[in-house]
This record gives sequence, structure tokens and C-alpha cells, in this order.
Amino acid sequence: LPRGGPAIELPLKLSKTAKGTILIQRMAPSMNVERKTVFLVRHGESVWNEAQAELDVAAMLSDVDHPLNKQGREQAERLKIKLEAVQSGATEADADEHEMMAAEGIMFSPLTRAVQTGLIGLVPCLAGRTTPILLNPNLREKRNFGGMDSSGKHHGDALMKGIHESMVSLYADKPAVGMQLASPALELKMVQGKWWLGRPETEKELDMRIEEVLNQIRFATDASLILVGHSHFFREFLKVFRHESCTLSNAGDDNVEALNKKKLANAGVAKCVLDWSKSATQPVVSVKLLFDTHLID
Repeated sequence: LPRGGPAIELPLKLSKTAKGTILIQRMAPSMNVERKTVFLVRHGESVWNEAQAELDVAAMLSDVDHPLNKQGREQAERLKIKLEAVQSGATEADADEHEMMAAEGIMFSPLTRAVQTGLIGLVPCLAGRTTPILLNPNLREKRNFGGMDSSGKHHGDALMKGIHESMVSLYADKPAVGMQLASPALELKMVQGKWWLGRPETEKELDMRIEEVLNQIRFATDASLILVGHSHFFREFLKVFRHESCTLSNAGDDNVEALNKKKLANAGVAKCVLDWSKSATQPVVSVKLLFDTHLID
């Protein structure tokens, strides 16, 4: 392979039904960027979150891969309005919120509630993009015991169809809007086979997934990325992979230790600076909450 050349994609057969791809690239020294920025976006409230709060076990166990509920849709829409205000200059935004608008790469967890949140809340960031949004299964939520919300339903083209149907259902009062929101191109190469676990996931397995996400970020050509995902995943990300000198800002009375136990609020946004020159294993050196986001128990 030529040093610094494009990546080569090779097919990978994981089992009789599961398929994937391997990307091989020989990096040039100039491509080794040690500092990057990611914007973490938690999904809006889902049908599972609502059922969990109401102790509705039947609703929690009756389905998998739960979509947004009405409140989750409204939360995602409020994020869209905030980003539109930054884009238009209608509100006084800080430099970090403007920086999010210019993020080069975007990845979604393939779970429906995360994809819906991204397609609704990030409309201003998606406008005019020519690169498809990558559905990255490594961003899926941790699978806990009984965690039906962390199991997928579909893969490949069926996943795309399911997303379209979920958006139309979520916008049953405005089906044309639902179809329009579902129109951005999605990259499905990482979700061609079964991409979720059918059993509880250990913390070690989760940390290995997060390490893989960090490697994907580090060696991507994008200097800044938006990741749409989940509360437990992001909490583990900010707890285990946080540098000892990491700072937390814009978080009210919470200090950096709060990241060990608290979660991002639904449809909340956190800017994280990653610096591998500080640590190869704990590169998160700063966290800042944006758009009035707060941490919750």
C-alpha cells in the first residue's frame, strides 16, 4: 500500500449471516493528527425511557430498538431550533457552538432513537452535506440485563426501510415532514450484518468498543466530528477515557467528577477535546456542555 494513500475496503465474513468490512490504510506521518474535537449528542427521550420512568414493564419488554416518543421528538426539535439560531446569527452563540456547525464528520448509533434524534436535531448541520452519515454500530448503547432497547431489529437495506417507517410514524401528524427528515443519505457498510448483542455486555466489552471508536476518530480524515449516541455509552466514554487533567465547563455546580456518575440530558450536547499527545489511552482533556445542556442523575 502507498504511504498516505486511500484506504482499501475488504469484505469480511463474520458468520453465515453476518458480514462486515475491513479498512486497510498505510498512514503517512503527516496524517497522524494528535488533537481532535468531538461533539457528543445524546438521543431524545424514547418510548423505553418513558416506560422505565412509569415502571411499565410490559411496554419495556414488548419490543426492541424503541423509537423516540413525543417528548423526545420535541427535544430533538428544540436542538434543531438552537442550531438554526446559531446558523442564522439570531442568537449570540459562543465559538464552540459555531464550531459544531462546521463539524466535518457525523456518525450515528444505528439504534432508531439515535438516528431519529440526529436526523431531526442536526438538520442545520446536515444541510448541503455530500458525504453520507455513517451508521456506526460501535456507538450503540451498552446492553444491560433485560436491555431490550439496546437490541436492533434490522440490518442492511431493511434498516434503512425501518428508519424511514419510524420517521413517518413519529410524524404521523406531518408525514411529509417525516419523509423529508428521513431523506439524508446514510452509509450502511458497517451495519450489513447483525450489529447488536443478544446478551448483556460487560464493561470490558463496552470499553473495547469505545477504544475502537476512539481509533476511528483518531485516524479519520475529519478534524471534528459529531457523534449521536446514548447516555451509558457516553458516561463510560467520559469516565474511563478522561485524562487526569480534564476540565468540565458550563456545567453549573457540577465538577469534572460528576462525569463518573451523571449523564447528559436528553438531546444534550457536550464538546470534547481529544489529545493523544497527552495520553494514548485517556485522550479526553476537556468537556464543555453546550446549548444549555445539563447533567442528570
